[in-house]
Order: sequence, then C-alpha cells, then structure tokens
Amino acid sequence: MHQKPQEQVPIHPVYRIQDWDDAPGAIVWPKMALELAHVKSTGAVSDSHYSHDHLNAQKGVPIEEKVFKQWQDKFREIESKGKNGAGEKVQWVIVDGFLLYWTPEVYDELDVRILLREPEPRVTTPQASLIAFPTFTLPLAMSYVNNTGPALANPEGSLWRDPPNYWENIVWPAYIRAHEHAFEGGDVQHGKPNGKIRDLVVLDGETTGMTELFDQACERIVRALELEQGS
Repeated sequence: MHQKPQEQVPIHPVYRIQDWDDAPGAIVWPKMALELAHVKSTGAVSDSHYSHDHLNAQKGVPIEEKVFKQWQDKFREIESKGKNGAGEKVQWVIVDGFLLYWTPEVYDELDVRILLREPEPRVTTPQASLIAFPTFTLPLAMSYVNNTGPALANPEGSLWRDPPNYWENIVWPAYIRAHEHAFEGGDVQHGKPNGKIRDLVVLDGETTGMTELFDQACERIVRALELEQGS
C-alpha cells in the first residue's frame, strides 16, 4: 500500500474535503512501481515496505468448500513442483486496489490482470459512514521513506470515516476516471476492454456469484503460469 500521508491528501476543488480516491493524488505511484519491481526481482517485499491493512476489518468470503479445496490442492501441487517443474520456488503476490489499472508503470509490472466489475449502486446507510479506515500521518510516512520502520502503527487521529455522500461524489467518479482509458468508448460499466491494458480479464461481479468469481480468477492465474512456462 502506498497511500499518501494524511497531511498530503489533496482537497477536492468542489466539495472542499480530503479526496483520498482521485487516482493522481491518492497513491505515491512511483514508489508503488518500484516496490512491485523489487518484488518481481527478489520474490520478497522490501525492508522499507509497511502495510496497515491488518488494522482494517477482515471479513470472511463465502466460497464453496469443494471449490476452495480444489484450488488449494492445485496451488500446492504447483508449489511442490516449482516453476517449470524444476523446483524453482513460485512466489505468489496479490496486488489489490480499485485504482490498480490507472497507470502503466504499475499494471505493466503485473503478470495477471483481473478487474472485478461492479455496478454503481451501493447501499449507503448511516452505518456505512461509521466504518473507519486507518491511514498514516507524516511521521510514519517519513519513517517509512527513510527505511527506519514505522514510527506508529495507528497514531491518534489517523482514522478516516467517509463523510456523507462521499461515495457518489468522490469515490465512484474517481473509479470511472481511472478506468475510462481501458474500455471501448470509455464505458467502464458495460464496455469491452480496448486492449490498452494487455490481457486484462474483466469479471462480472453483478451477475456472478463469489464462488464462480473465485474459480475464474484462480483459473486465470494458473493459466498465466502455464503460458509463461510454455505448457
């Protein structure tokens, strides 16, 4: 995760609140690209990388046990044989983010590119605005940049809660802007990939259940490895 520190998040020019989701200002993209390049060359995250994702609420995903076990066995088989069947270790790295396909300096580093497409409607209840998202403040950011480790995992005042109408005014428009370049006619919701993002796989989250989405994603990951190995 390469979010900007809380003090550097830009203010939306219209709504005059912090805009955590507009692609140009939401992520430190060069640093993220460097981290991905490091992971690909070494098989491990850098010593300077820090994540506070463990502070977010972690919810279970309803996947049928039979399908989960099938893919668990498949991935274990791949790991036991190693890359090209020669015992070379296969390191799995999952990169997640709703702005992931904004810039080629990031998505060109990915071996498999999967986008889960969802429709715009979303439940916006008073309870939704109570969900808090951990951020980090500048002392932690500076510590992170200087490779000295995190100063504070969750310093006081570093919880962000979406203000009223934040989703429809900020998040959804940012998502559309960040992906228009990847679809025919700029139609993010219904258009086909235009080829700008190589081998982009679009999964339909509106009509497809979680188990099937999981199955399709795993199949694509394994297929990409097989293609790389020439099998």
